[in-house]
Amino acid sequence: MRTLASSGGTIDTGTTSWSVPNAATITTTSWSITGDTTVSALSTQTVLFSLSFPVELNSIIEFTFPSDITITSSELSAYAGGGIFQSVGTTFITKTATVVKINGSTASTSSNTNSFITFSSIRNPNKVKTTDSMTIKVYTSANNLIASVSTGVTIASTALQTGSTNISSITGSSLVVQSTSVSYTFTFNPGK
Repeated sequence: MRTLASSGGTIDTGTTSWSVPNAATITTTSWSITGDTTVSALSTQTVLFSLSFPVELNSIIEFTFPSDITITSSELSAYAGGGIFQSVGTTFITKTATVVKINGSTASTSSNTNSFITFSSIRNPNKVKTTDSMTIKVYTSANNLIASVSTGVTIASTALQTGSTNISSITGSSLVVQSTSVSYTFTFNPGK
């Protein structure tokens, strides 16, 4: 570092150093389903995570669900949480088919705060498979992005189960023994 006089000459010189802080990170521990784990059923889903950085009051948290999970406005009406989240909330900044954005923090928090959010009434994927990853983003109260994570936030296929089908009748078009060209009608009711 050098200080220059208006004439262009050097007044003094010196050195200084600084360290670049670690990047802000979101570490997820799990994304799980509780309650009904049947494919396409409404369930309660919980995401556990930790933030490596302090969070200011009224920070914004955004969850982008993979396309195999659909958010329906009439179904998802509340969330509960701990850590950076208020205990219960019903106000959403954004709620679309795959994005939920909420005011996350009701108070400033320190680094490495463990947090969770539980969404009630989210529809499970429509088949048994490991989901694509959810994306989690944290913004300042002025909507400036602080950090995001978009890999490794999945629901394992082992967390989902198939439903059942109950066949209530099978009817043949002919009741004559050894008839040819007989068609059958199956009547069934999808179960849970």
